[in-house]
Amino acid sequence: MRKIKFCSENKINLIKIFLKKNWPTKINIFNNRNLINWMYYDSKLKKYLFLISEKNNKIKSCLGILKNNFTQKKIFWLSFWLSSSDRKSLSGLDLLYFLMKKKKNHVVAANGINVKTTFIYKRLGFNTINLNHYYLVNLNKKKFHLIKIKNQKKIMSRKNSLNIEISDNLIFLKNNKYLQKFEKDFYKNYYYFKKKYYDHPIYNYKFYKITCRNKIYGFFVGRVCIHNGNTALRFVEYFGSLNILGKIKYNLLELIKNSEHEYIDFYNFGIKRNLVKKTGFSINKFKSDVIIPNYFEPFVKANITICSVFWPRKTKMIIFKGDGDQDRPNLI
Repeated sequence: MRKIKFCSENKINLIKIFLKKNWPTKINIFNNRNLINWMYYDSKLKKYLFLISEKNNKIKSCLGILKNNFTQKKIFWLSFWLSSSDRKSLSGLDLLYFLMKKKKNHVVAANGINVKTTFIYKRLGFNTINLNHYYLVNLNKKKFHLIKIKNQKKIMSRKNSLNIEISDNLIFLKNNKYLQKFEKDFYKNYYYFKKKYYDHPIYNYKFYKITCRNKIYGFFVGRVCIHNGNTALRFVEYFGSLNILGKIKYNLLELIKNSEHEYIDFYNFGIKRNLVKKTGFSINKFKSDVIIPNYFEPFVKANITICSVFWPRKTKMIIFKGDGDQDRPNLI
Protein backbone atom coordinates (compact mmCIF):
# COMPACT_ATOMS: atom_id res chain seq x y z
CA MET A 1 0.00 0.00 0.00
CA ARG A 2 1.20 3.47 -0.84
CA LYS A 3 1.97 6.11 1.79
CA ILE A 4 1.52 9.81 1.03
CA LYS A 5 3.51 12.31 3.07
CA PHE A 6 5.67 15.41 2.87
CA CYS A 7 9.33 14.89 2.09
CA SER A 8 11.54 14.77 5.18
CA GLU A 9 14.92 16.51 5.31
CA ASN A 10 16.83 13.30 4.71
CA LYS A 11 14.87 12.39 1.55
CA ILE A 12 15.36 15.49 -0.59
CA ASN A 13 18.26 13.79 -2.37
CA LEU A 14 15.94 10.90 -3.25
CA ILE A 15 13.58 13.43 -4.88
CA LYS A 16 16.53 14.72 -6.89
CA ILE A 17 17.43 11.20 -8.05
CA PHE A 18 13.79 10.36 -8.82
CA LEU A 19 13.32 13.49 -10.95
CA LYS A 20 16.64 13.05 -12.70
CA LYS A 21 15.63 9.52 -13.69
CA ASN A 22 12.05 10.23 -14.76
CA TRP A 23 11.72 13.91 -15.76
CA PRO A 24 11.71 14.29 -19.57
CA THR A 25 14.21 17.18 -19.64
CA LYS A 26 17.34 18.03 -17.69
CA ILE A 27 16.76 19.74 -14.33
CA ASN A 28 19.54 21.91 -12.93
CA ILE A 29 17.93 23.60 -9.95
CA PHE A 30 18.53 20.60 -7.70
CA ASN A 31 22.26 21.22 -8.08
CA ASN A 32 21.86 24.26 -5.82
CA ARG A 33 20.79 23.29 -2.31
CA ASN A 34 20.30 26.94 -1.26
CA LEU A 35 17.83 27.42 -4.11
CA ILE A 36 15.89 24.26 -3.25
CA ASN A 37 15.74 25.20 0.43
CA TRP A 38 14.51 28.68 -0.47
CA MET A 39 11.82 27.31 -2.80
CA TYR A 40 10.54 24.29 -0.89
CA TYR A 41 11.77 24.03 2.70
CA ASP A 42 9.22 24.79 5.44
CA SER A 43 11.10 25.63 8.64
CA LYS A 44 7.96 25.26 10.78
CA LEU A 45 7.19 21.77 9.51
CA LYS A 46 10.89 20.94 9.19
CA LYS A 47 10.00 19.27 5.92
CA TYR A 48 10.23 20.01 2.23
CA LEU A 49 6.96 20.93 0.52
CA PHE A 50 7.14 17.95 -1.79
CA LEU A 51 4.36 15.43 -1.47
CA ILE A 52 5.66 11.95 -2.17
CA SER A 53 3.93 8.62 -2.65
CA GLU A 54 6.02 5.68 -1.50
CA LYS A 55 5.77 1.93 -1.83
CA ASN A 56 8.29 -0.40 -0.25
CA ASN A 57 10.34 2.70 0.73
CA LYS A 58 10.66 3.72 -2.93
CA ILE A 59 9.29 6.98 -4.33
CA LYS A 60 6.62 6.30 -6.95
CA SER A 61 5.38 9.86 -7.51
CA CYS A 62 6.07 13.39 -6.32
CA LEU A 63 4.42 16.81 -6.34
CA GLY A 64 6.25 20.02 -5.49
CA ILE A 65 4.28 22.80 -3.77
CA LEU A 66 5.03 26.51 -3.60
CA LYS A 67 2.70 28.48 -1.36
CA ASN A 68 2.04 32.10 -0.64
CA ASN A 69 1.43 32.89 3.00
CA PHE A 70 -1.47 35.30 2.67
CA THR A 71 -3.51 34.69 5.80
CA GLN A 72 -7.06 34.85 4.39
CA LYS A 73 -6.64 32.53 1.42
CA LYS A 74 -3.53 30.55 0.57
CA ILE A 75 -2.63 29.53 -2.96
CA PHE A 76 -0.72 26.28 -3.37
CA TRP A 77 1.18 26.38 -6.67
CA LEU A 78 2.08 22.99 -8.10
CA SER A 79 5.43 22.09 -9.63
CA PHE A 80 7.33 18.96 -10.68
CA TRP A 81 4.29 16.68 -10.71
CA LEU A 82 5.70 13.35 -11.78
CA SER A 83 5.14 9.62 -11.57
CA SER A 84 7.60 6.80 -12.06
CA SER A 85 7.99 5.62 -15.62
CA ASP A 86 7.41 2.05 -14.51
CA ARG A 87 4.13 0.68 -15.85
CA LYS A 88 2.86 -0.41 -12.45
CA SER A 89 2.86 3.18 -11.18
CA LEU A 90 -0.25 5.28 -10.94
CA SER A 91 -0.42 8.69 -12.59
CA GLY A 92 0.26 10.65 -9.40
CA LEU A 93 -3.39 11.63 -9.13
CA ASP A 94 -3.40 10.33 -5.57
CA LEU A 95 -1.10 13.21 -4.59
CA LEU A 96 -3.29 15.81 -6.23
CA TYR A 97 -6.44 14.35 -4.65
CA PHE A 98 -4.68 14.36 -1.28
CA LEU A 99 -3.77 18.05 -1.59
CA MET A 100 -7.20 19.13 -2.84
CA LYS A 101 -8.90 17.34 0.04
CA LYS A 102 -6.47 18.65 2.65
CA LYS A 103 -6.61 22.25 1.38
CA LYS A 104 -10.24 22.44 0.27
CA ASN A 105 -10.70 25.93 1.75
CA HIS A 106 -7.80 27.34 -0.25
CA VAL A 107 -6.71 27.49 -3.92
CA VAL A 108 -4.68 24.88 -5.82
CA ALA A 109 -3.09 26.19 -9.01
CA ALA A 110 -0.35 25.52 -11.54
CA ASN A 111 1.40 27.94 -13.88
CA GLY A 112 3.03 26.90 -17.15
CA ILE A 113 1.58 23.41 -17.32
CA ASN A 114 2.25 20.92 -20.07
CA VAL A 115 -0.60 21.23 -22.59
CA LYS A 116 -0.87 17.42 -22.61
CA THR A 117 -2.06 17.49 -18.99
CA THR A 118 -4.87 20.02 -19.45
CA PHE A 119 -7.50 17.31 -19.92
CA ILE A 120 -6.59 15.85 -16.52
CA TYR A 121 -7.05 19.18 -14.79
CA LYS A 122 -10.33 19.82 -16.62
CA ARG A 123 -11.68 16.43 -15.52
CA LEU A 124 -10.81 17.37 -11.94
CA GLY A 125 -12.78 20.62 -12.19
CA PHE A 126 -9.91 23.06 -12.63
CA ASN A 127 -10.31 26.22 -14.69
CA THR A 128 -7.81 26.25 -17.59
CA ILE A 129 -6.61 29.55 -19.09
CA ASN A 130 -3.75 31.07 -21.11
CA LEU A 131 -1.92 34.13 -19.87
CA ASN A 132 -2.07 37.20 -22.11
CA HIS A 133 1.36 38.29 -23.34
CA TYR A 134 1.98 42.04 -23.69
CA TYR A 135 5.06 43.81 -25.00
CA LEU A 136 6.45 47.33 -25.44
CA VAL A 137 9.25 47.83 -27.99
CA ASN A 138 12.10 50.34 -27.62
CA LEU A 139 11.64 52.42 -30.77
CA ASN A 140 14.98 54.16 -30.17
CA LYS A 141 16.64 50.89 -31.21
CA LYS A 142 17.61 50.63 -34.87
CA LYS A 143 18.35 46.90 -34.80
CA PHE A 144 16.74 44.11 -32.81
CA HIS A 145 18.53 40.86 -31.98
CA LEU A 146 16.16 39.27 -29.46
CA ILE A 147 12.81 39.97 -31.08
CA LYS A 148 11.23 39.82 -34.50
CA ILE A 149 8.95 42.75 -35.09
CA LYS A 150 7.02 44.30 -37.95
CA ASN A 151 6.93 48.06 -38.43
CA GLN A 152 5.94 49.65 -35.15
CA LYS A 153 4.01 52.90 -35.13
CA LYS A 154 5.18 55.59 -32.76
CA ILE A 155 3.05 55.78 -29.63
CA MET A 156 2.06 59.26 -28.57
CA SER A 157 1.33 60.23 -24.99
CA ARG A 158 1.21 63.39 -22.92
CA LYS A 159 3.40 63.99 -19.92
CA ASN A 160 1.60 63.54 -16.61
CA SER A 161 2.20 63.99 -12.90
CA LEU A 162 3.03 60.31 -12.33
CA ASN A 163 6.50 58.81 -12.05
CA ILE A 164 8.01 55.34 -12.20
CA GLU A 165 10.68 55.04 -9.53
CA ILE A 166 12.98 52.03 -9.31
CA SER A 167 13.66 50.56 -5.88
CA ASP A 168 16.01 47.79 -4.72
CA ASN A 169 14.08 47.15 -1.51
CA LEU A 170 10.54 46.72 -0.19
CA ILE A 171 10.53 49.14 2.73
CA PHE A 172 7.87 51.16 0.92
CA LEU A 173 5.41 48.24 1.10
CA LYS A 174 5.77 47.03 4.68
CA ASN A 175 3.45 49.51 6.42
CA ASN A 176 1.74 51.08 3.42
CA LYS A 177 -1.94 51.38 4.36
CA TYR A 178 -3.03 52.25 0.81
CA LEU A 179 -1.34 49.23 -0.81
CA GLN A 180 -2.45 46.86 1.95
CA LYS A 181 -6.06 47.17 0.81
CA PHE A 182 -5.19 45.32 -2.41
CA GLU A 183 -3.97 42.21 -0.56
CA LYS A 184 -7.38 40.55 -0.73
CA ASP A 185 -7.50 41.01 -4.55
CA PHE A 186 -4.05 39.57 -5.25
CA TYR A 187 -3.86 37.12 -2.26
CA LYS A 188 -0.39 38.53 -1.55
CA ASN A 189 1.29 40.78 0.98
CA TYR A 190 4.65 42.23 2.01
CA TYR A 191 5.95 38.88 3.26
CA TYR A 192 5.16 37.18 -0.06
CA PHE A 193 7.09 39.76 -2.09
CA LYS A 194 9.98 39.84 0.37
CA LYS A 195 10.54 36.09 0.31
CA LYS A 196 9.90 35.55 -3.37
CA TYR A 197 11.76 38.50 -4.84
CA TYR A 198 13.80 40.52 -2.35
CA ASP A 199 15.28 37.39 -0.75
CA HIS A 200 15.82 35.51 -4.02
CA PRO A 201 19.14 33.65 -3.77
CA ILE A 202 20.09 34.07 -7.46
CA TYR A 203 18.05 36.65 -9.37
CA ASN A 204 18.21 40.41 -8.83
CA TYR A 205 14.69 41.80 -8.95
CA LYS A 206 13.76 45.47 -8.78
CA PHE A 207 10.49 47.15 -7.88
CA TYR A 208 9.09 49.72 -10.32
CA LYS A 209 6.88 51.99 -8.20
CA ILE A 210 4.12 54.12 -9.72
CA THR A 211 4.18 57.32 -7.67
CA CYS A 212 2.60 60.76 -7.54
CA ARG A 213 3.40 63.35 -4.89
CA ASN A 214 4.99 60.80 -2.56
CA LYS A 215 2.05 58.40 -2.80
CA ILE A 216 2.63 54.90 -4.22
CA TYR A 217 -0.28 53.53 -6.24
CA GLY A 218 1.24 50.21 -7.27
CA PHE A 219 4.40 48.55 -8.47
CA PHE A 220 5.77 46.09 -11.00
CA VAL A 221 8.34 43.44 -10.09
CA GLY A 222 10.92 43.18 -12.85
CA ARG A 223 14.28 41.76 -13.76
CA VAL A 224 16.62 42.13 -16.72
CA CYS A 225 17.30 39.14 -18.98
CA ILE A 226 20.35 39.10 -21.25
CA HIS A 227 21.43 37.13 -24.32
CA ASN A 228 24.65 37.89 -26.22
CA GLY A 229 24.78 41.37 -24.70
CA ASN A 230 21.19 42.22 -25.67
CA THR A 231 18.69 42.82 -22.89
CA ALA A 232 14.98 42.74 -22.13
CA LEU A 233 13.11 43.97 -19.07
CA ARG A 234 10.61 41.36 -17.87
CA PHE A 235 7.76 42.48 -15.63
CA VAL A 236 6.86 39.29 -13.75
CA GLU A 237 4.22 40.70 -11.37
CA TYR A 238 2.13 43.76 -10.59
CA PHE A 239 0.52 44.77 -7.29
CA GLY A 240 -1.70 47.71 -6.45
CA SER A 241 -4.36 49.84 -8.14
CA LEU A 242 -5.50 48.46 -11.48
CA ASN A 243 -7.06 51.77 -12.50
CA ILE A 244 -3.71 53.55 -12.33
CA LEU A 245 -2.41 51.29 -15.10
CA GLY A 246 -4.53 53.20 -17.61
CA LYS A 247 -2.59 56.39 -16.82
CA ILE A 248 1.07 55.34 -17.09
CA LYS A 249 1.59 55.16 -20.86
CA TYR A 250 3.91 58.18 -20.93
CA ASN A 251 5.93 56.84 -18.00
CA LEU A 252 6.45 53.37 -19.49
CA LEU A 253 7.44 54.90 -22.83
CA GLU A 254 10.01 57.04 -21.06
CA LEU A 255 11.27 54.03 -19.11
CA ILE A 256 11.90 51.92 -22.20
CA LYS A 257 13.27 54.61 -24.51
CA ASN A 258 15.79 55.77 -21.88
CA SER A 259 17.13 52.22 -21.51
CA GLU A 260 19.18 49.85 -23.63
CA HIS A 261 16.51 47.14 -23.48
CA GLU A 262 14.93 45.90 -26.69
CA TYR A 263 11.56 45.48 -25.03
CA ILE A 264 9.51 45.17 -21.87
CA ASP A 265 7.07 42.28 -21.63
CA PHE A 266 4.34 41.34 -19.21
CA TYR A 267 2.37 38.07 -18.95
CA ASN A 268 -0.88 38.20 -17.00
CA PHE A 269 -4.41 36.92 -16.62
CA GLY A 270 -7.25 38.65 -14.78
CA ILE A 271 -6.53 42.25 -15.78
CA LYS A 272 -8.82 43.59 -18.50
CA ARG A 273 -7.11 43.79 -21.88
CA ASN A 274 -8.27 47.30 -22.67
CA LEU A 275 -6.80 48.49 -19.37
CA VAL A 276 -3.38 46.99 -20.08
CA LYS A 277 -3.40 48.30 -23.66
CA LYS A 278 -3.91 51.84 -22.32
CA THR A 279 -0.40 51.57 -20.89
CA GLY A 280 1.05 51.39 -24.42
CA PHE A 281 1.60 47.64 -24.34
CA SER A 282 0.67 45.66 -27.47
CA ILE A 283 -0.75 42.17 -27.14
CA ASN A 284 1.21 39.30 -28.65
CA LYS A 285 -1.14 37.50 -31.05
CA PHE A 286 1.34 34.61 -31.45
CA LYS A 287 1.64 35.02 -35.21
CA SER A 288 4.83 34.51 -37.20
CA ASP A 289 5.38 38.20 -38.02
CA VAL A 290 6.02 39.07 -34.35
CA ILE A 291 8.23 37.09 -31.96
CA ILE A 292 8.65 38.18 -28.34
CA PRO A 293 10.79 35.54 -26.58
CA ASN A 294 10.06 34.16 -23.15
CA TYR A 295 12.88 31.64 -22.66
CA PHE A 296 16.37 32.95 -21.86
CA GLU A 297 17.85 29.90 -20.05
CA PRO A 298 18.66 28.84 -22.70
CA PHE A 299 17.51 31.55 -25.10
CA VAL A 300 14.83 30.50 -27.58
CA LYS A 301 13.66 32.98 -30.20
CA ALA A 302 10.03 31.88 -30.23
CA ASN A 303 6.63 32.90 -28.91
CA ILE A 304 5.65 30.86 -25.86
CA THR A 305 2.13 30.35 -24.54
CA ILE A 306 1.88 30.02 -20.75
CA CYS A 307 -1.08 27.84 -19.78
CA SER A 308 -2.35 27.95 -16.20
CA VAL A 309 -4.99 26.15 -14.14
CA PHE A 310 -6.67 26.81 -10.81
CA TRP A 311 -9.23 25.22 -8.48
CA PRO A 312 -11.91 25.96 -7.37
CA ARG A 313 -12.67 27.05 -10.92
CA LYS A 314 -14.84 30.04 -9.89
CA THR A 315 -12.02 31.65 -7.90
CA LYS A 316 -11.32 35.22 -8.97
CA MET A 317 -7.66 35.02 -9.92
CA ILE A 318 -5.03 37.50 -11.12
CA ILE A 319 -2.06 35.49 -12.41
CA PHE A 320 1.38 36.59 -13.61
CA LYS A 321 4.44 34.94 -15.07
CA GLY A 322 6.08 35.19 -11.65
CA ASP A 323 3.47 32.98 -9.99
CA GLY A 324 4.43 29.42 -9.16
CA ASP A 325 7.84 28.47 -10.49
CA GLN A 326 7.64 30.00 -13.98
CA ASP A 327 10.47 32.45 -13.29
CA ARG A 328 12.84 29.97 -11.70
CA PRO A 329 16.52 29.70 -12.73
CA ASN A 330 17.24 26.89 -15.19
CA LEU A 331 20.95 27.35 -15.84
CA ILE A 332 22.90 26.97 -12.60
